[in-house]
Amino acid sequence: MKNGRQKLLKLVDHSGDMRSLYKSFMAAKPFPCLVIDQFLSQRKCKELLSALQKEKFTLKESDLFTFWQSSELKDHLRFSSLVQIFQSSEWKQKIFELTRIPISSEIDLFGSLYQSTNHLLPHDDRLAGRRIAFVFFLNTLKKNQGGRLQLFQENKVTKKITPASGRLVLFAVSSQSVHSVEEVYFGKRWALSGWFHG
Repeated sequence: MKNGRQKLLKLVDHSGDMRSLYKSFMAAKPFPCLVIDQFLSQRKCKELLSALQKEKFTLKESDLFTFWQSSELKDHLRFSSLVQIFQSSEWKQKIFELTRIPISSEIDLFGSLYQSTNHLLPHDDRLAGRRIAFVFFLNTLKKNQGGRLQLFQENKVTKKITPASGRLVLFAVSSQSVHSVEEVYFGKRWALSGWFHG
């Protein structure tokens, strides 16, 4: 997955220097975030999706959410190439240049599956050690299918990010980074998500 490791490096060529990207990240509304499309090739996304579909999923239900989740995947051979990208020194350096947030090699990585009526209500991801949250979409949904990542400001949705295969979303974990997953109306929403620690 060399292109994934190189993607953030290539952002400089496409979007200006890292200082400009840092300003864009910090200026993003409603809180610091970045959307990277085509982070990996569609071939790699299909490989990861196929691998994820072979995993065992457990239904997670509470007053806050209902969706299907895999076990921890960071030590799973099928996902090792992606983990290697996220733990590489190049990645950690570019993330710091982009966000000014230092991260370590410690990550959490889970697969999620949202089907009809599945959802995740507004929350922040604050737990000890979590610095940056990520969502990597493995399939594409249309807006009318639901399943969009919703970002909040003062109890109102101010940004919606539609799942698209190969799209990586990064955002800083803080008391301001309140987000939710819109109810899925039909179809399936497959993603890999987790946190970079620091």
